[in-house]
Formats: sequence, structure tokens, C-alpha cells
Amino acid sequence: MIRQLVALSCFVLVSVSVFVPFARAHAAPTGSVVHFFRGPDGDYPNPTLTQDSSGNLYATSSFGGNITACTSEDAKYGCGTVVKLNAPDWSITLLAQFSNPKGPLNPNDGVYLDKTGAVYGTSSYGGAINIAGTFFKLTPPKAGHTVWNQTVLQSFRWDSPTGNLVADGSGSLYVLGYSIGNQNVSWDVLKLTPTSSGSWTSAVVASFPSSGYSGALSPDICAPLGLVKDSSGAFYTVTSDGGDYYNGCDITGGTGAVIKIAPPGKNNSEWSLSTLYTFNFNDGAPASGAVVDPVGNIYGTTSYVQYDGCGDSCGGVVSKASARSYPTQQGDSDDTAPALYMLSRPSASDKWTKSIVTPLPLGNSSVTYSSGSLYVGSRGGVGSTVVKLTRSPTDSTWTSQTLYTFAPHDAWDIDGILVGQNGVIYEAATSTAKTSQGSIVEVKP
Repeated sequence: MIRQLVALSCFVLVSVSVFVPFARAHAAPTGSVVHFFRGPDGDYPNPTLTQDSSGNLYATSSFGGNITACTSEDAKYGCGTVVKLNAPDWSITLLAQFSNPKGPLNPNDGVYLDKTGAVYGTSSYGGAINIAGTFFKLTPPKAGHTVWNQTVLQSFRWDSPTGNLVADGSGSLYVLGYSIGNQNVSWDVLKLTPTSSGSWTSAVVASFPSSGYSGALSPDICAPLGLVKDSSGAFYTVTSDGGDYYNGCDITGGTGAVIKIAPPGKNNSEWSLSTLYTFNFNDGAPASGAVVDPVGNIYGTTSYVQYDGCGDSCGGVVSKASARSYPTQQGDSDDTAPALYMLSRPSASDKWTKSIVTPLPLGNSSVTYSSGSLYVGSRGGVGSTVVKLTRSPTDSTWTSQTLYTFAPHDAWDIDGILVGQNGVIYEAATSTAKTSQGSIVEVKP
């Protein structure tokens, strides 16, 4: 069992912004561990953390839980959990340990909270057939009780949800789904809508092109990394495969792309897909989903390009260990360094401009946007570092402040980052040097 990955054309200009180091003027932020996962409460926490109005955190894990009761094909790892970490002491409440073969198995990302305190999530498996997933609801216990009630709202027949749930502001939720049906492969955008009776309906509002079970999806659309919505109601996803040097949906056959998924509007009656940017060797490969600022600019991170499955047709194997050289393609002559990039929203044309905000010391970093700043969590190396970046309102320069570096004992592979109440930053780490089950950490400014 593996956790599912979460993921037409315009000419794009490429530029580089000026990056200016920032001297810290205030007392150093502090970092601490909120929770170490131990297995029964979770194993391999998913990237998206959710915080309620009382400051409590909610997290899901793909594995862990009640291993004895788990009936999935990889039962020895567990079927996953949903937990609530209660502020301010961070005591833990176990909301769900999944095990039922006819119910949710292996939740794939974070949860959505409604005004009543109910928790909504999706799972990769446990649907109508074993390769499909579910959309579920966890209802708080009644007074005097401790068990949260679990309800399966949708048991999908073909789709395995992947990535985060995104609300549209009118009650509906959206999520990506990996679909295998009638020997066809596709990535669907699923719309989940509540009814007056309390049930939910599911509809595929957009489906990325496919061409057969074994073959290839659209060259730009492969392995999307979740959804993000802008203020106009349009959605975006970043694909970690496809794009330039595409060689099939095998996670090593391309360099990815940024895709816009637009709802019906004045000039179109259906949802539409368009490619805003296609990554190549010089860009690296996308390492995180997109984030969007209030004016519509898009940000994300890239990692070292790895073409293990491509062979000579796409430049051989490229990785951090490649000593900064590899067989060239289209004039490339240097290894691809990880970076934080920005796609600037066009004002009067369809040309999105790509620029580099800053190089990153390590690949596979996560990014989020909050109150005019970007926050980046880098994984691996000597530890996991949290960096804040702020753009000048008068020019294109960015200032950088390293907020905190966690030792490997506390957080190793940072996979998600959230800026919560009072500017406190929370991160989900899939593993630590202390426990392979992962942790949740915080940085107080």
C-alpha cells in the first residue's frame, strides 16, 4: 500500500528576482515538538494540518492505528488514523482508527471542519471496490460519550481521492481523484455537495485526458499534487510528472506542469483546463503543491530532477549525487538546484512569468502563504529548517529570515506547513531520528 500522490498551453517568460538576505532584528523564534506519533495513534502523518477556532489541531496518518484489526493488503502497517491535538497542552484524542474493509482505509490528506465540529476527510481505499476510496464524516460524541461516530458519505466505485479537500465557500468540497475505470486511467476533479437531507452527492466536474490503462495521460497532466483555489473560484494543481521529456505516468518520466482548472463562466459552459507553465531540466521537478496569494500569483518548490525511468532519451539519471553534471538536453549543462519559484499572474495577456524567489538548500520542500509572506519548510539534511520570505512592496526583492532549524531527532522529513493562530507555524514530519512514525512540530515567532 502506498500513499497516493496528489496532482492547453501558453508561452511563458522566465526571469529571476533579486534575493536579499534579511538580518534578524527580534528575539529568535522558538521551536518544539507538539506530538511524536507512536503507531497506534498514527504512522506517516499526511501533509495538511487543520486548526479550529479554539487552536486545536487535526491530523491524519496514512498508516498506523489498530494493526490487529486492519484488514488491508498491507495490514502490518495499519489502516490509518485521524487525531485531534488539544491546545494548549497538546493532549491527543483519537477520532478514528480505520480497519473496516468496507469503510475508509488509509486517509490520504488533511480534513475539513464544519461549524458543528464535524470532521470530513477522504481515504485512498475502502470504497465500492478495493482500489477506490471514500469520503467520510466523523461526528463528535454526545454528552457522556467518547466515541466519534463514523459515516461513509460516498463510497467511490472508480476514484481514489488524493490530496486535500478544498471548500468553495458555498458548501461544496472539491478533491482530486485517481480513476481507473473501464480500462482507462484519468485524474478527476470531484465535487462533493451536501443535500437538504444530510446526504452528499458526488460529481466529476473535470477529467484530465487519458488514453488507456497502461499508457499515458495528457503529456502535461500526471500525478497532480493536490488542489488550491484562487479568489475568482478557479483551481490550480501542480503535476509532479508529465510536462517536458514526458515518458508516461511513471513518476520519473517528466518534469511536471502547472495546470489551471477553471469553472464555467461567461465565455464557457463547461470546466476548462489550461497549462500555465511546463517545467524542464533547468527548472527541476515540482516538489510541492501550489499556493496562491491574494492577487493570483502562484508559488511552489522544485527538487532535483530524477530520471531513473527515462533512459538516454531524457538525459540519464539526475539527482543530488550526480556531482552537478549529467548528459545534456537542449543546452543544459548543470545539475538542477532546488528552488522556490513564483508564477506571476498576467495583467493583460496570457503570458505567465516565472521567476526564482530563492534557491533552496535541500529538495522536497513545502510552502504556504500567510499575511503577505511565504513560509518554507525544507526536509532532510542536518535537520528541517523553517524560513520566512517577504517581498518588498516597491520592487521584486525578497527578504529571508530563518526562523528555526529542527534537529533530526525532532523532525526529519517535513511534508506540510501551516501558519496558524497568532502566527504560530506547525509542520508535519513524516519521520524523525527518534521515531519512524513521524511528528508534528511548532515554531513560535
